[in-house]
Amino acid sequence: MNKKLPFNFTGEKTIEFLTWWPPLLLLCLAAWLRTTYIIDDLPSNVSPDEPYYFQWAKAIRETGLPNVENGTGYPPALLYMLAGEQIVVEAIRGEALNPSVDYFVAARLVSVVFGVACVAVSALVGRQIGKSKPAGLVAGLMAAIWPVLVDASRWGTANAPWLFFTLLTFVFLYQARDRKRIALLYLALIAGVLSFLFKYQTGVILILPFIYALAHFRDLRTRLIGHLAIWSAILLALALWLMLYYNIFGMINLPGNGDIGRVAVDGKLVGFQSLKAHLGTVASRVGETWFLWGAGVAVVFAFGALINRKLAEALDAGLALSLALFTLLFYLLMSLAPPSFTHSIYWMPAVSAIYLLAIAGVVATVRAGGYFISKASGAKWSRMLQYAPLAALVVFSWPFVQSRTTDLLWTYQHVWSKPPTNKLLDEWFSQHAPQGGRVVVEHVKMPFYYVYAPAIFHKYVVDSIFTDSVENYRARGYEYLIWNSMTSNLTDTLADLETEQNKAYLKDVKEVLRLTGENVSGADIVVYQIPPLQQHARYLWFGSAISFRGFDLNGDTFKPGDNLQLMLYWMSVEKTPGNYIVFVHVLAADGQTLLVGQDGPPDYGNRPTWSWAGDMQLITDQRILTIPADAPPGTYALRIGMYDADTQQRAQVFDLENQPVGDNIVLAKIHVQE
Repeated sequence: MNKKLPFNFTGEKTIEFLTWWPPLLLLCLAAWLRTTYIIDDLPSNVSPDEPYYFQWAKAIRETGLPNVENGTGYPPALLYMLAGEQIVVEAIRGEALNPSVDYFVAARLVSVVFGVACVAVSALVGRQIGKSKPAGLVAGLMAAIWPVLVDASRWGTANAPWLFFTLLTFVFLYQARDRKRIALLYLALIAGVLSFLFKYQTGVILILPFIYALAHFRDLRTRLIGHLAIWSAILLALALWLMLYYNIFGMINLPGNGDIGRVAVDGKLVGFQSLKAHLGTVASRVGETWFLWGAGVAVVFAFGALINRKLAEALDAGLALSLALFTLLFYLLMSLAPPSFTHSIYWMPAVSAIYLLAIAGVVATVRAGGYFISKASGAKWSRMLQYAPLAALVVFSWPFVQSRTTDLLWTYQHVWSKPPTNKLLDEWFSQHAPQGGRVVVEHVKMPFYYVYAPAIFHKYVVDSIFTDSVENYRARGYEYLIWNSMTSNLTDTLADLETEQNKAYLKDVKEVLRLTGENVSGADIVVYQIPPLQQHARYLWFGSAISFRGFDLNGDTFKPGDNLQLMLYWMSVEKTPGNYIVFVHVLAADGQTLLVGQDGPPDYGNRPTWSWAGDMQLITDQRILTIPADAPPGTYALRIGMYDADTQQRAQVFDLENQPVGDNIVLAKIHVQE
C-alpha cells in the first residue's frame, strides 16, 4: 500500500511550499537571534539611555509632557509608545506590578517585534528593487543576521522602530508610484514622520514624498499643489510642536550652534578634512570596502534608467534612486551635525540603504549580463549562475561585519552570554554597598540610577573622577568612586589608571571591584572605596525616608564633668514633612536610669527634618553632653532614636534587609570612671 506523504512536492503544492516556508523560516531565525539570552539580560542589563526613557514616559503619563529634572525627553515617539506600554502592563499585572522588571520586559518584547518587522520590510524592499523573490530573501537574511540590527532590537530603545518606519517609507513610495495613487504618499509621509520622531537624524527622509510627487504625479497639476501644501502644513505644525515642547533646535547642531561642519573622529571634533574618515566609517559598518561597489552599480543603473528604458527594466529605478538620494542626504546630515559619529547605531538607516542598493546592483548587473551568462553556460545553469552573486554577498560580506569571524551564531553566543559590566556593577552594589550611599560616577555612559539594585544611591556625575580631590569627596560624604572607560572623551583606558599622577591620586582609596577582560562585555569599570567620613560606620533606616550612616565619638571612657562629643550622620532619602526630634540618652545598665540626655531637632535646630530635601543630602548632627559631676562609675549605654514632635510617636528602625529592630539603637558602651 502506498502511503501519502505529508507534503506533495510536485505541482502547485511545491510552489506554495517554496513560497511560504522560506520567509517564515527567515522570520523565525530573526526572532530567535533577538530573543536568545535576553532573559539573562533582564532586568539590569540596561543600555545607558533606557532609564531616562522610563522616567520621561512616566512624566508624560503624569503631566502630559516629558519634562523631568534632568531635561526634556527625547525621542517623542518612543516616549509616548512606552507610556502606552506601561498602561497596558499595569492593567495586566495589577497589584503584582514590578516596574523595574515588567516595564523593561514589555519594552524589549515590543522592540523585538519591531526588529522582526524590520526583517520583513527589508525583504519586501529588496524584492521590490530586485524584482525577484531571491533578492527579497537575501535582503531579509542580511537584516535578520546583521549584528547591529539584532543588538538594536534587544533594547527598549528607539532603534528598531526607527529603522522599521524608515524602510516602510520606501515601501509606500514604491507602492504610490507603481499604483499611480498619490494617496499612498500620505502613508509614506506618515511613516517618514514616525521615523523622524523616533530619531531626529532621519529628518532628510521627509523630503522624499515631495520629490516622488513632483517626479511621478506632475500630471495632477493644481491638485498636486494642494497636496504639497497640505504636506508642508503638516511638517510646519510638527516643527512648531517640537519647538514648543521638545526644544528640538537646542538638541541639533544647526548653524550657529558652533559644531556645523565639524565631525567627531576618535572623540575629537575636527573639520571637513575628515570626509574621507566619514566614508571609511560607513564602509567599516558595511563590511569591506569592495562591498560598496554593488551599491555604486545600483546608483549608476538608477540614474541611467532615467534616460534608458532598457536599463529601467533591469532595475526598479525609482526605489533605487530614492534609496541613493536618502543615503547621500543622510550622509551629509551626519557629516554636518553628528550626534556621535563613531556610534554604529546612528548609521543604521544609511547602512541598510547601502545593503539594499548593493543587492539591487547585483541583480541589475546579472540581468544586464543575463544574455551572456545564458549563452556561455547554457539554459540549464543560467538561473543558478545569475543568483550566485546574491549568495556571494551573504557569504563574503558578513564575516567582516562582526569580529571577522565566519561563525556568526558562535559570535552572538560569545558576546551575549558574557555578563555585561553594568549588570555586574548593579549586582555588586546591591550586595555590598550600604543603601543610601553617595557615589561619584563618570559621565556619560554610566546609568544615573541603578535598576537591579534599589534606587537609593545618590549619584554625583562628573566627567572624570579625578576632577576633584579624594579629601573633598570624603568631606561631602561620598563613599565610592566609579571609573569607567566610556567617559565623554571616549579615550580613557585602563592604562590611564596606571599613570604616576593617577596612582598618586588613588593612593588613599581602596579598589573593591574591577570589571574588565575577556569574560565580561561592556565598558571597563573600576570601583574605589573612599575611607568613610564617619568614625564608626553603621547603616540603618529610620522609616523609609531617613538613612542613618554612623557616628563619631570622642572616646569610650569619661570622668564626671567631661564632655561627651557625638556627631551623628544622616542622609535624606525622601522628603520628610514631619518635625522629628532626635534623642540621645546615656542609660545605666538597667536600661531605665538616665544618666544624661538631650532631645532636639538635628544640629541644635539648624537642620530640622522638615527642611530636608530628600535628594540624598548628607546631614551632620552634632551633640555635646556633659557627664554629671555626681555620676557613679560604671558602664553605660549610648542610645539614640527619633520621634515626631507633634504626635510623640517614635520612628521605627529597620536594618538593610528591611527587618525591624525597634524604635531606638545603642551606638556604643561607655565607661565612667571616678
